[in-house]
Amino acid sequence: MIPNKEKVLLLRLTEVFKIYGTGIVTGRNQLTLKNSREEILETVKILADENVDDEKVRDIFQLGEDTRDWQVSSARNDLKDFGINKENIFPVLYRPFFPLFTYYTGKTRGFHCMPRPAVMSHMLKNNLCLITSKAIKDRVFSHAFISRDLVESRVFTQCGYVFPLFLYRKNKDGTVTKKSNLRLPGSGRTRTSTLKEGEALFYFIYGVLFSNTYRKLFENILKIGFPLVPFTRDKEAFQAMSQFGEKLAAIHLMTFTQPFKETFKEYCCDNGIAAESEIIHVNANLPGGYRFKIPRKVWEFQLGGHQILKETLSLKRGEWAKLSRISPNEVMGFLKIIRAVELTIELQDKIDNTFKKIIGGPDNE
Repeated sequence: MIPNKEKVLLLRLTEVFKIYGTGIVTGRNQLTLKNSREEILETVKILADENVDDEKVRDIFQLGEDTRDWQVSSARNDLKDFGINKENIFPVLYRPFFPLFTYYTGKTRGFHCMPRPAVMSHMLKNNLCLITSKAIKDRVFSHAFISRDLVESRVFTQCGYVFPLFLYRKNKDGTVTKKSNLRLPGSGRTRTSTLKEGEALFYFIYGVLFSNTYRKLFENILKIGFPLVPFTRDKEAFQAMSQFGEKLAAIHLMTFTQPFKETFKEYCCDNGIAAESEIIHVNANLPGGYRFKIPRKVWEFQLGGHQILKETLSLKRGEWAKLSRISPNEVMGFLKIIRAVELTIELQDKIDNTFKKIIGGPDNE
């Protein structure tokens, strides 16, 4: 299927978004990323403590030798100069569906090696961002996700690039101006979209990137650069794809609603109950733990190059190992991710149908 050039305008993301860049490079993940606000606050308090010397800090957190771009003394001086305030603790997306917490100063080669303030400063306020990668050479493209928070650079299997929806600017009088970060396709790429136009365009792009037909059709292009997106002149098709993208965003931001108590037994069982052959049985292997029954296509689903449920479960086991037993809330959180993947797979079929209309329909097959 070849895109109908009379119906679409092909543009790379870098032609549509004005500001973009890689995610945060921390330099020391084990020090700068924590599971809770309390844990990161305690960490930075120790680092900023004048009564604790550098070598003691290095020993407490097992930091190893300094590198050119990250040094214990520079990290500590950054925190001392910036000051310790819990309002500077922010969520940071470490993997899809897996946020941690960090302390953000914005200083390069400080607490973070490369905090990317030119992009990340906009994510400290009410915002969304598209995350993707470029030149996916060694695997199938699945490198698209969304965040309302800061983003770590290795959120995917290769470097994640962050494309904010909104830009914020502080004016001389202290007020803050909010504007769209997107240009309108087909307008000579000189006019910034309005906030409403920008959101619709943002969700349209997000929907397109989850079309399996798009991923197959643009496979070679996705191997050499940023995603190339076909923008349609068909207002009805544009609106339909934008609505699908917005639904996907709600799923991936975990803002969708789901009566999980009714479906608990569908995914989770105790006492070693054997799963059916098409279900993968995963045991947390902890006292008071659970066994998760996951449909095979959901278990194998790729997101950002990760087999995402396997990756998430591996990360969560690290958290759960610190607990005497896994709480119902922890279990429900994991079940919600399972359901989010299921809903993504279900929505992709509908997205594909709309995408085929956008690029020219069945006549081009």
